[in-house]
Amino acid sequence: MSSAWPAQRVAQRVSWSGVQVAAVQVRLDSDSSESEPSDGEGDAQANVLQLLPVETLQAQFLHNANLRQQFASLGASFQAWRPIRGDGNCYYRAVLFAWLERCLALNLSFEALSRRLEEPSMAGRTEAQLCRRRLRAWQRARRKCGGDTEAVRRVLKRLTRDFNRKHVDYAFIYCLRQLVASYVRRHAKEPIAAELTFESWALALGARSIEEYCQQHICSMQKDAADHVQWVCPRVLQTVVRICMVDRDTASCKFIDYGQERRRAEMVVPTAAHLTSAASMSELRGAPEIFLLLKPGHYDILVPRDKAYRLLTPESSGLERQHFQAVLRCLEEKLVQSLKRSPIEDLGLFRAQLLSVLEPLQAVLKADDNASASPLPALEAFLRAAEPQSKPAPVPAPAPMVGGECCICLQPGATLTAACGCAYHGWCLQDYTKDGSELCHLHRSALGPELLTLAPKLPPTARLERPGSLGAALGKPCVICFGEEGVLKTLHCDFKAHVHCLKDFWVQKVATLCRLTDIRCPAEVAGCSSMLLEADLRDVVTAQDLAQARLRIREVEDGNARLIEELKRQSEEYRPTFRCAICLVDHEVEGCCTLPCQHRFCFESLQYHFDIIVRERRLSKLACPAEGCGYNLRSEDSIHIFQQVLPEDSYFKLLEFLTRDDPRIVDCRCLGCEERVFCEEGDDFADLGCPKGHRFCAQCDLGPHPRESCAQRAERRQQQEKSEVWNQVLSMGWKPCPRRCRYGGGYKAQEECDHVTCECGFEFCWDCGVDRRIPLAHDNRWHKPSCRYHTCYEEVAELPRPESACPACRAACAGVCCAFPADDGFPESYLR
Repeated sequence: MSSAWPAQRVAQRVSWSGVQVAAVQVRLDSDSSESEPSDGEGDAQANVLQLLPVETLQAQFLHNANLRQQFASLGASFQAWRPIRGDGNCYYRAVLFAWLERCLALNLSFEALSRRLEEPSMAGRTEAQLCRRRLRAWQRARRKCGGDTEAVRRVLKRLTRDFNRKHVDYAFIYCLRQLVASYVRRHAKEPIAAELTFESWALALGARSIEEYCQQHICSMQKDAADHVQWVCPRVLQTVVRICMVDRDTASCKFIDYGQERRRAEMVVPTAAHLTSAASMSELRGAPEIFLLLKPGHYDILVPRDKAYRLLTPESSGLERQHFQAVLRCLEEKLVQSLKRSPIEDLGLFRAQLLSVLEPLQAVLKADDNASASPLPALEAFLRAAEPQSKPAPVPAPAPMVGGECCICLQPGATLTAACGCAYHGWCLQDYTKDGSELCHLHRSALGPELLTLAPKLPPTARLERPGSLGAALGKPCVICFGEEGVLKTLHCDFKAHVHCLKDFWVQKVATLCRLTDIRCPAEVAGCSSMLLEADLRDVVTAQDLAQARLRIREVEDGNARLIEELKRQSEEYRPTFRCAICLVDHEVEGCCTLPCQHRFCFESLQYHFDIIVRERRLSKLACPAEGCGYNLRSEDSIHIFQQVLPEDSYFKLLEFLTRDDPRIVDCRCLGCEERVFCEEGDDFADLGCPKGHRFCAQCDLGPHPRESCAQRAERRQQQEKSEVWNQVLSMGWKPCPRRCRYGGGYKAQEECDHVTCECGFEFCWDCGVDRRIPLAHDNRWHKPSCRYHTCYEEVAELPRPESACPACRAACAGVCCAFPADDGFPESYLR
C-alpha cells in the first residue's frame, strides 16, 4: 500500500454483556493534508473538565482547615482552576493543555513544537502526524479570529473538545513523553545539579542504561512524572512552569519554578497573593507562564488573573450544576424505562407538558457549546423513535405444513393457510371471522380474499356434537357474581356460573398467571379444589378469545424478557465510584483496594505510598493512609494486602524487614551462619539450635547455657575469672592481709622470716595468718592446724592457761584460756 494513502483505524462492532457498541472509524490523513480534522470520531472522554471558581476547592475540603486556608490564599491570584483526569498522565496533560491554551489566547506560534515533532524519531508515527495536523488546524482557526474575542473563545472551546477525545489526548501525551525522553537521551551526561546527571540519576534508580530508564519511566503511558520530568518538560515546551503544592499538615503553600535556566534562586514568594502580581513578575526574570496545582499525587491547572486568560471565565454554578445534571440524567433514564413499559397514547401532549416543566430550568441546563441542545437528549431520542412513522410491511413467517398446528387453538390438524403463512382449522377460522375480522391476529396482515371467500362455505362445524350444559339457575346462583338472572352454565363440580362471568374470570386469570391451563375453578371459594376443565370453557371461550389470550401472554413474556435484559444492562453499566484519599481522584469501586478499616484506595496510589515506606524502612508507618485513621497493618492478617499492592522486590524486602524486627525470629550467632530460628512460647532462649546444628543463646554471645539466664551466666563467668586470677596470684606467692585492710596483702622473699608485718601494722604468721601476739603469749604453740608451726593439743605437756598478753584471752571470760586456733581456709577464704 502506498504511503500517500490515508491510514484507517476501525473498531468493529462488539458486544459486551449484551450491550452493542457501534463501530468507530478514525481516518488519519497524510501529514501533507490541509483538510480539517474530523469531529466525528465518537471516542469522547472527560480528560479536561470545565473551569470552576477557586472557591469550589474550599468546598471540597471542608474537613481540613489547612487546605481551606491555602485555597483561600490562592484565590487572591487565581480566578479559576481546571480539573484534569487522573490516570498517571495528569502532569503531561495539564502542562501541555495549559501551554496550548495560553498560546492560542495570546496568538503565539506552535512552530517550535511542530519542528520537534518532525524529528526522525517522531516523523513516521501516526501520533506525531495527528498532532501536527491538529496544531496547524488550531493555528489557522486562531489567525482567522483576529481581534474577535468571541471567535477566540470558540477556538479555546474547540481545543477543550479535541482534548476530550481519547485518540487526540493519547497522541499528544505520547508525543510529549517521547520528546521528554529524547531530551533526556541527548543531555544524559550533562550535569543538572552539582555533579548529578540524568545518566547517574537513572543508574541510581536501578536502570541498566539511560535508554532502559526512558522506556520504563518516561515513555510508558500512565506512569507518573518524576522530578526530572518536571525539570525537562518546560524546556521542551520552552516555557516556565510554577507548581503550587498544597499540604494537609501545613497552613501555607509551597512553590517551585521549572524552566529554561529561569529559577527563583534569590527570590522568595512571600504569599500566594504575590504569585501573579505585576510587581512580583517584574522582579523575576522569565516569569512563570503555566501554573499547576499539586494536590497529593495529582495535578490540576490554575488559571491566573492576567491578560492571557481574560477570555476564560469559570462556570458560575460550579459543582452544583454538575450535581444537578447528574440527578437529571438519572431521572431521565428512569422516565424512559417507564415509558417503554407503559407507552403513552398522545406523544404531542406529553412533549408539550414536559417542555413547560423544563422551561424555567433552561438557563441552568443549557449546554456549553449549543444553547439549543435538549436538556434531556435520551428522552428526546426515545420520543422521536416512538412517533408514528410509515412502517414497512412485516415479513410473514414461513407457511407451516398442512396438518400442522393451528395458530388460534394451537392444536394439530390445521388444513388452511393464510397469505401471511398462518395455518387454521376450518371451524377456528369460521369463529374468528364471524365478527367481520379480515386481519391475521398475529401479523395484522390481510388473510386474503380466497380464504375469506372459502370460510362461509365451510360446514357449520367440523367438530363432534357436544351435549349442551346451559340452563336456568334452578335455585343455584352464579358462583362468581351470586346472581340468578340469565342463563347459567353448569360446571363439572355442579356449581353454576354466568357465561360472561366465567369468561371474564378466565381472561383475568390468564392475564394474571400467564398460562392457558391449570386455572383453578371459580367455585374454589365454595370448596371446589379442582381445575377448570375443557368442557367448562366450551361455548364460553371462542377461538378468537384464545388467540388474543395467547398474544397477551406472549406480550407479557416479551415484556418480562426486555425488563430482565434492561435490569441486567443497568447492573452491568452501573459502576459505583469512590474518591481515593491519596490522589483525591474518583475511581470505580471494582478493582480498588479496601483495607480492613473499610477505607478504599486506588492500587496505584497505595502502591506508591507503601513502596516509599518499605524502601525507607519506616515500618512503623505501615498503617491506613486515611486522615485520622492510623489502622495498624503490621499483622499476619494484613500481609496479603502488601502482596497484592507492592511490587515483587518491595514485597520481599518488606518480608525481610518484618522478619528482622520480629522478636520471635533470631539469627544464628555462629560466625558465618545465616540461618534463622523461630522461637515459640516455652523455648529456652539460652539454648537454641539452628538447622545446621549450631547451639547458641539468642540474647548473648556466651551461649549456650541451658536453664541459666544470661545475667547468671555472666556473673558465674565473672566469678570464675576472678577466682582464676586470685589463684594465679596465690600461686605466685602473694597472700592477703587477715584483716582485709586497704593494702590488700603482699609478697615475702624466701630468706625472710615467716613472721611478717603488713603495711597497716598488723603482725601475723605467713603460713596460717594467725595474730602474731597469740602464739607469742602461748609459747609459740597457738598456730592453726594447717600451719607447719602447729603443735597438737595432745602433745602439750602443760595445760594452757590464760595470758594477759594474748588478745584472744582478754576477749574471753576472766580466768578462761582462749580456744585453740582452727583452720578458716587462709589464704583462699580471705579473698572473698
